[in-house]
Amino acid sequence: MAESTYLEAIRAGMVDAMRDDQRVFLIGEDVGHFGGPFGVSKGLIDEFGAERVIDTPIAEEGFIGAAFGAAWVGVSPAAAQTTPADTSSAATSEETRGAGEVQKLAPV
Repeated sequence: MAESTYLEAIRAGMVDAMRDDQRVFLIGEDVGHFGGPFGVSKGLIDEFGAERVIDTPIAEEGFIGAAFGAAWVGVSPAAAQTTPADTSSAATSEETRGAGEVQKLAPV
C-alpha cells in the first residue's frame, strides 16, 4: 500500500465516492474554485461540475443542515467541509439538532 498524507487520503476517498455514485456530492466553504480547506477539493469542480461540488458562504449551520437533509432523503453528501477550529463549532448545534430529529423519528 502506498503511503499518503491525511489530506491525500481524504481527497482520494471523496473522489472514489463521487466516481462510484452519482448521488454523492461535496458541499462546503470554498470547496469549488478555491479547492476547500487546505486545497483538498482542488480540481473536483472541473471533474464533477458545480452541481456536485457546491460552494457555500460561511454558514456552517446552513450547509450542515443541507447535508443532513440530503442524507435523510437518500442523497449522499461526501463531506460538508468547514474550516477547522475557528468556525466549525458553529455547526455543532445543527449536528445535534439533526441527529436528535433522526433519533426521534427512527423506528426502535
